[in-house]
Amino acid sequence: MKKIQLLALFLLNISCLNSQDLPEFLVKNNYNRANTRDFMNEYLHRVDLKPGNIKNPPSEVLQSFSFDSKTNMIDTWGRGAEMPGVYCKENLPALFVRQLKFNTLDLATGRLEWLFTGKLGGFTISISKDTIWVFQRFYDSYGLNTWQSKKLQVPRHPEKIWLLNTIRYSGEIKNITVSIDHKMILKIVINGIKVTEQVCLQDFLKHQLRFAGEKATIYGKVLRPEVQKTQITIDWSDKRQQMLGFGGIAIPTAYALFGEKGKKMWWDYLQEYNLLLHREYPNGQKLNRDFDNWDNLEDATVHYYGDNFPNSEISNFEYIRKVQELGGKNIFEFWKFPPWVKPTKKVLNIEAYCEAIINYCKKATAETGHPPAIVGIQNEKWMGEEKAHNMTLALRKALDENEFQAVKIHQQDMGKLSNGLISARAFTSDKKVWETIDFAASHMYDFQSYFHNPDGYDSLLSVFKQIIGDKPFLSTELCVNRPIFQINSYRIAFTMAQLYHKNLTITDACGIMYCWTLLNNIQSSYDASRSLFGVDETNGFIPYPSGYQLRTFGSFSRRVQEGMNRVIAGSDNKDILVTAFSGEQGKTIVLVNRSQVPQKCELPLQEGSFKYMETTSPYYQNQIEEISIGTKTNMELTIAPGEVITLSSVELINN
Repeated sequence: MKKIQLLALFLLNISCLNSQDLPEFLVKNNYNRANTRDFMNEYLHRVDLKPGNIKNPPSEVLQSFSFDSKTNMIDTWGRGAEMPGVYCKENLPALFVRQLKFNTLDLATGRLEWLFTGKLGGFTISISKDTIWVFQRFYDSYGLNTWQSKKLQVPRHPEKIWLLNTIRYSGEIKNITVSIDHKMILKIVINGIKVTEQVCLQDFLKHQLRFAGEKATIYGKVLRPEVQKTQITIDWSDKRQQMLGFGGIAIPTAYALFGEKGKKMWWDYLQEYNLLLHREYPNGQKLNRDFDNWDNLEDATVHYYGDNFPNSEISNFEYIRKVQELGGKNIFEFWKFPPWVKPTKKVLNIEAYCEAIINYCKKATAETGHPPAIVGIQNEKWMGEEKAHNMTLALRKALDENEFQAVKIHQQDMGKLSNGLISARAFTSDKKVWETIDFAASHMYDFQSYFHNPDGYDSLLSVFKQIIGDKPFLSTELCVNRPIFQINSYRIAFTMAQLYHKNLTITDACGIMYCWTLLNNIQSSYDASRSLFGVDETNGFIPYPSGYQLRTFGSFSRRVQEGMNRVIAGSDNKDILVTAFSGEQGKTIVLVNRSQVPQKCELPLQEGSFKYMETTSPYYQNQIEEISIGTKTNMELTIAPGEVITLSSVELINN
């Protein structure tokens, strides 16, 4: 009976709403528009558990466990008589390998369950004498309750089983290994045989063991990997690109929601996280021909973000003035041209285009004291090689003739790096045009196609670098915007940390900008994936880190300041990513552990190399610890899997 009830619960939870169940007007308006992507969910339907060949790293015992019905039954509130659970005495790192090794496994008619839990949900491995179930689940939303036949199915807490793999097995289970890696894959290995692989985006903080049934004799141990050693190398004398900084787009409609307290907090955050490259998303589609509404908030164009309030395409010169007073830079670029600049799809009035940018420069100078530091040719919309050439030469001429010789120009930037190669080849095809360009530029939204194989993106980055050569490169827009990854997950933010490292070390980026530094959103998943900060209306309209993206971005931005140079650094472990910087402000090194094993890293030091250590993980947001190295020539520190450590002698800007 219990098996039937369990199966019924599975079927109830994995049922989903399809388009035929929606009211007609919702279907017509694409309310439930699908965004279909391949999603790994592979498993063996049947397996003979002979010894396999998948090996684990050397392990240590975390703790022993037992379930013995002869000696170990208690009456629990809410669940009745059962054997008490085993609660593993650790907080899980972001990436991990854990193993159950059995001395005795007699399940009788019951089930052993290994539960991994986080804030959004978890996954469970449930084992009977002949079947293994592996399923992910989400909880803590009333909307996960199931409505059926005019009745609402309400369990003790809302929960939905999202993926379910059923594996029939023969033979004896000796051990079970669970791993979560930097490719966001959950893998289950039994006796050295891989039985399941699933894409898994959630974060897991705890794990425990339960037994469902009345009779069992189970004795075993929980194992975790031993610490490995990694050697770090740094050549402080081998200098590469000089850094311009970090930043993104702050939406004026969001900033306008802050009161005095919120604004003060915002500027403190902006300095602390060194987000001083302000990228404009200016009024384009609604810009009047007489240029009188650059900064009219009422003309802010509604962006495409779900049920959220207007974002994008408007300026705030008071905000820009404040950024510049703090030492920041303003970067201007059109997305949509005004209709009188591009009246049709094929027609572009280059003279009007230049006139609009020159007017912005004049307006910005009058309102803030400075023109933009950099102007871009065009954001994400490819105009064709001939138009791109003509726009570049005409814009440089117009800037010079209007005494804006100091304003620099960056290349037209495409949304995907794969398309950015087209733009880069077009701009480099004409020597005069390429010499007119001050910065190469591109977005990198196609990195999300490589989330499950981050190193596969390296070839695109390398080709782009070969095309642009020594031209300074601005990585103008990075974020997570694919619906399939729209979840508040540290491990997704950690995947982006790998992209920051690759930008800095493969394409020699001198500036990196997250898409949005601040958004005005109601739907929190947009804040968590697309923006570093949101507006907290529930605590007096103040800024707040809207997800985990800020902490991994901040691991790089906080202590790498304008004028510092990247220097050559590396390690003898391909899963320890090392990025190092040096300048008058001091030295900074960023260490990213994308392995599933804690790493004891040995670093060569110079006297006074580091004063601060910042830890970034699911548990810590750039937590600062003061350190003293004295006259040591080497330093050892242990980095947990999925952790980012920043070592620095650089003071935060607002200190």
